[in-house]
Amino acid sequence: MGELNPKQKAFCEEYILDNNAAQSAIRAGYSEKTARAIGAKLLTKVDIRNYIALMRNVIIRDKDKIINDNIEFWRKIRDSATEETKDQLKASEMMGRYAGMFTDKIELSGAVATSAIETDPAARLAMATEIYNKAKQTNPDKK
Repeated sequence: MGELNPKQKAFCEEYILDNNAAQSAIRAGYSEKTARAIGAKLLTKVDIRNYIALMRNVIIRDKDKIINDNIEFWRKIRDSATEETKDQLKASEMMGRYAGMFTDKIELSGAVATSAIETDPAARLAMATEIYNKAKQTNPDKK
């Protein structure tokens, strides 16, 4: 991999945060006027793409290590004969949450379509046409 200059490295580090090339370029010190073009150009460079991929892999490995360390910590507490029961239960709960054994209450709000009229454009058109035709029949003078 070629050597990246400090601005290019800063761009890569910023790009990992939000995947926004223009904003990453600005935060890395490039001009706001040319940030969009510079960001797009930087992403075409193989060295930049390789550096971003390398950084993402390091982040994933670090994240996996943290997860594995936490699981091992919880396991030691859960299986320890010297720990209090409440601590063992909490460790078991944490392991269960990580494994997806529990579902937290999720509240949803918003309108839910209850008929084809609300979801199907063809059904809406048919309904509108029917209403129009009925109105036309009851008021033949009006167009």
